[in-house]
Amino acid sequence: MFVDNIFLKGAYVARTIRSPVKSGRLLSIDVPPLPEECRLITAADIPGENSLAGAGAGFNPAFSHPVFARDELLYKGQPVALLAGPEPAVLAALVQTVTVRYEETETPPRVYAERELTVDTGILARSSKKGTSSDKGSAGAGLPPGAGSPPEPVRVIESRYQTPDAVHNPSECTGAVALFEGGRCIVHTATQWPRHVLKSIAAVLAVTEADITLGCEDVGVHYDAKLWYPSLIAAQAALAAYVTGKPVKFMLSRSEETSYAPRRAASSIVIRTGLDAAGHIVKTGIDIETDLGAAGFFADEIIDRVSLASMSIYRLGLVQLRARAIGTSRPPAGAFAGFGLAQGF
Repeated sequence: MFVDNIFLKGAYVARTIRSPVKSGRLLSIDVPPLPEECRLITAADIPGENSLAGAGAGFNPAFSHPVFARDELLYKGQPVALLAGPEPAVLAALVQTVTVRYEETETPPRVYAERELTVDTGILARSSKKGTSSDKGSAGAGLPPGAGSPPEPVRVIESRYQTPDAVHNPSECTGAVALFEGGRCIVHTATQWPRHVLKSIAAVLAVTEADITLGCEDVGVHYDAKLWYPSLIAAQAALAAYVTGKPVKFMLSRSEETSYAPRRAASSIVIRTGLDAAGHIVKTGIDIETDLGAAGFFADEIIDRVSLASMSIYRLGLVQLRARAIGTSRPPAGAFAGFGLAQGF
């Protein structure tokens, strides 16, 4: 069953108020008088932490991400508030009347993860010819001085490879249904990572995981779009249910999903191949930069796999590799049917 197939009597719906700029400081959210049954929900309404589960929950610190912007605006489309109420058409009209006031700034790129590696992939062949062990860890042991060193290249070829970001198009847009019943928070969402959803809701509502019942619905064809992002949507839905005292159904539209949900990380790879006089590869320089946008989820895993794949299956001689996963003022990016092997290959 998909999340959108769940209907609860008397449930409110929710719509997102988003940052209009890619980088800035949030000054205020100006809202006209709302109907009595409607409610604006912001970071000020959070009883716990304004963050998804990160280091405090035993996860990588890069897995922390604001539930709502409070002061800093990280990317265009970042959630700054929710409007919740019983009538979808009324909310759609009200969203257009809300003004987000800001001071635009420039945020320099930041580094989520980086790697530097020097390895001689040709040492195996050179040491084997000398009759030494074929184990890379001991290759070259006992060789005459200089016998294990690669020759200097006489020609260098530079190649550049650009992989653009790619938008997910999952079977169902990200969504969640949340309610409080008998003192418990009950949440339904489609997620690949239930543990992260539980810990994030617990952190936001300042409750224990034992106070939450999580229903995991069909993720469909997800292409890894439903790793961490359902935690954000589920936490927002749970907060809306907590604030309004009503069941809340919160579904992204298809345009919101393709514009703001995580997409494949864009990458740039420069490879400099050094050849000897016979045309054999003796040295290779690899520079990698992967743009994870405004959230550093799985930065270590992605940069490791892009680096691994860029080493290819060939003997590249002496390899000097530098790789960085950077953060920019773009919507979050990351896994896409894998963690970066495709970009590296």
